[in-house]
Amino acid sequence: MPERKPARRPDPDDADDAGFDLVEEPPAPKPAKPKRRKKLRRRIPAAEDDSHEVALRHYEWVTPSIVLGVGAILTLVGAFGVAGKAAVLHTLGVLVVGLLVSVPLTIAALMVGGALLGIEYGRFGPAVLKIAAITLVSTGVLWVGDRVKVPEMLSVAVSCVITFGLFMMMFDLDTWETNMSLGMVNALTFVAHLVIAMFLVVGEAKSDRKRDRGGDHAPAGMHHDPDDDHDPDR
Repeated sequence: MPERKPARRPDPDDADDAGFDLVEEPPAPKPAKPKRRKKLRRRIPAAEDDSHEVALRHYEWVTPSIVLGVGAILTLVGAFGVAGKAAVLHTLGVLVVGLLVSVPLTIAALMVGGALLGIEYGRFGPAVLKIAAITLVSTGVLWVGDRVKVPEMLSVAVSCVITFGLFMMMFDLDTWETNMSLGMVNALTFVAHLVIAMFLVVGEAKSDRKRDRGGDHAPAGMHHDPDDDHDPDR
């Protein structure tokens, strides 16, 4: 058999001679790079930012300051009625000392309770101002009630209602959060008063024992002889 020749590769010149046009295949398109999406940041207008700052300042400082002023007036009026003009300074001094003790205790109770229950009370400085304002208003209502001879149970009830409403409003809490917060504050205040009373009792007992020992052991030369009172020569 005759040997078969291998097939010859087509020549572009042959294709032109035959009347055919060679079509070159276009290169494969490159995959398009994914476009990065630009993060859209909302620009807060200057007017809106200023209004937010004004609202926050009013909520944290202006409103508590007004409540503090009202509480101071109520307390002053009630102090003149309860203690009179002579002892009003002493009464107000005792109130200031009580505030210096009760406000830190209240803040400590709110910090512990807020951490356990997940309740937010805002920043430290405004919280101190709010607690002082609520305490003054509550005390002022009680003292004014004593001055106008209102029954004590009614004064206490009105003071509790006002305290509850102010606490809920100024700390922006719901009813459950307010109940839990005031419950923790009252419990810690009761324990603190109990501890202070125990220290006072122990201190008074120690001072009584010291006085008794001083009477039993009189210094030498100061002992009184009962027979000297009946000596006719003196």
